[in-house]
Amino acid sequence: MSNEKKRLMTETDPEAAARSTGAQLAKEKKVRIKIAEDRKNPANRVVPVCINGYLYYINRGEPVEVPESVAAILSQAQYI
Repeated sequence: MSNEKKRLMTETDPEAAARSTGAQLAKEKKVRIKIAEDRKNPANRVVPVCINGYLYYINRGEPVEVPESVAAILSQAQYI
């Protein structure tokens, strides 16, 4: 297999992308957030956030520290 094909396979490997994203997110400044509980759907306790295959599961009603990128996504989605 040529080096070009190996490189392309690596770049499209979702697990590698998720690991790389996780490493980048770990380096980001952390911010404290709290997602309000959903009064209309009290069983809806967890909010998932996915960035390039890297997942965060955030419990509603609990203060947590997350990377700024995660907080920005939640802000844009009007969760915080």
